[in-house]
Amino acid sequence: MTDPVLGCEQYVVSVPEHRDASMKIYPNPAGNTLHVEFEGTDDPQGTLTVTDITGVVVLTRECHERVTQLDVSNLSPGLYVVSFRNEKGVIVRKFVKM
Repeated sequence: MTDPVLGCEQYVVSVPEHRDASMKIYPNPAGNTLHVEFEGTDDPQGTLTVTDITGVVVLTRECHERVTQLDVSNLSPGLYVVSFRNEKGVIVRKFVKM
């Protein structure tokens, strides 16, 4: 799917039995708080990781709820990647910090 803000393709990587699970992030671009919302699963247990464009991990958090808020107020403006990983697969999204 093409990201309307970044104008580039975003891909979800997962195992076949969990294709219906998805992760939305908003607002994008983000100011101080980024919301991460899971759909298609009742049990989103795993690890959320935020990396900068060079691949440096800037935030890691365990996730146990369908909607999680991440404090991104300390991040410098720029492009970041949020990934959610558990034993079922990985979901990756990009966002811009303003």
